[in-house]
Amino acid sequence: MLNKLHGLFVEQGVTTISKKDLAKEEARSATLLQLSRVYRTMAIQDCTLLDAIEAQIVLVNEQIHQMLCAMQGEAEILMSIPGVGPVAALLDISRRRTVLPYGGP
Repeated sequence: MLNKLHGLFVEQGVTTISKKDLAKEEARSATLLQLSRVYRTMAIQDCTLLDAIEAQIVLVNEQIHQMLCAMQGEAEILMSIPGVGPVAALLDISRRRTVLPYGGP
């Protein structure tokens, strides 16, 4: 989505804006003024969608955190392994809890 938004700026001839400048919501609002009316309208639509996606990511991260808090001991051990973060730990714990009851004697 950031690539598409950045592309609108480049297509408009605004080459001073980088993707990093568009990463934060506050910065996006300020940069939109550099676009013409049609491009600004398209950029606003993209920004609205991007804001919604970012809000969903925040909710998912909160849910992951809550689930890991419930499995704190197992999660801490797994996340102490280099390269294993919250999502990988949660996935591993979930898989083991579904497979182990059917694993055999």
